[in-house]
Amino acid sequence: LLHFEDDTPEAEGLARAAGLTPTLVTRDRSAEGELRFQLPHALPERVVVYRSLHRPDEKLIDLLLLARTASRLGAARLVLVTPCLAGRRADAEEGEGARIVGAFLAGLFDGVVTVDPHLYGAADFADAVPARHAIVVSAVPLLAELAAARRPRPLLLAMDGAGMPWVQRAAARHGFDHANCVRAADGEVGPPAELDLNGRSVVTVGE
Repeated sequence: LLHFEDDTPEAEGLARAAGLTPTLVTRDRSAEGELRFQLPHALPERVVVYRSLHRPDEKLIDLLLLARTASRLGAARLVLVTPCLAGRRADAEEGEGARIVGAFLAGLFDGVVTVDPHLYGAADFADAVPARHAIVVSAVPLLAELAAARRPRPLLLAMDGAGMPWVQRAAARHGFDHANCVRAADGEVGPPAELDLNGRSVVTVGE
């Protein structure tokens, strides 16, 4: 499992759970500002790359260089694990950025695994990222169990409409009350005015 320094805790946790060998990819810059990687001299046939894509722009270049180099070093099957799949909002047209970045990742990796992605108008994740294996793992069950363990009969509150499907599914596991925030005329986002929060434990859910 190849990973970068800023992803080390999560990558090492995944490696332990999956029985993989974590290997740090060192990364620096030349005097001209160009990215440089230090990889093992040889790689096994199957390689997993862990890279979270929050603040994604430069990380997409990381993945391009890493995937192409790993293939030259012996990796025949590359799988990307990216729990946060951002980097798809620079849309000249709604959803176009998602399709461009999805196709880019599918061209580098045989498989892409992510957590509860926004699909930006795509029919499903395989449509958004047309890799040979496009896999979504849901954190909703964990979210529901965490809320149940930490708060007595909580109210789950979605911060926006995009998060509402997750909130509905999490609430359904334990019969929790749930609602969606609304945007007031002044631009402020908050719970609906008719919602009585007095004495309630509230768990807000956003991206």
